[in-house]
Amino acid sequence: MRNYELALLLKPQLSEEEVQSVVEKVKEIVVSRGGETGKVDFWGRRKLAYPVEKETEGYYLFVSLLLPPEEVREVSRQVRLLPSVLRHILVREQEAKEKSAPSRGEPQVSEEVSATVSGEEMTPEKSSDSGEE
Repeated sequence: MRNYELALLLKPQLSEEEVQSVVEKVKEIVVSRGGETGKVDFWGRRKLAYPVEKETEGYYLFVSLLLPPEEVREVSRQVRLLPSVLRHILVREQEAKEKSAPSRGEPQVSEEVSATVSGEEMTPEKSSDSGEE
């Protein structure tokens, strides 16, 4: 089983009881597919960056899940069918050692390349870009 996070955007017309019923329904879906629910993070009603299904506000809800990988597609499908959900995304959380790995945006420079860049090996006389033939 792997860790996942489910982000939900719910319709703004819902009452607090209806939001809680959506949370309970999501928990039922996950448990029925052999998973477990963890922390539920309710952000409340927020203004959207752009209209979604003609709505400019919505409730944000994040749920941590422990789920078998083969059940992800089915859980996502069942959540999509809930009438109160405007948008959702189900993503796999990274493991602890993956989070500490260097990002791809920071290239690793070898000693050979850094010596060439610092000017130890490359001089203006050896450069082929000088235009002299």
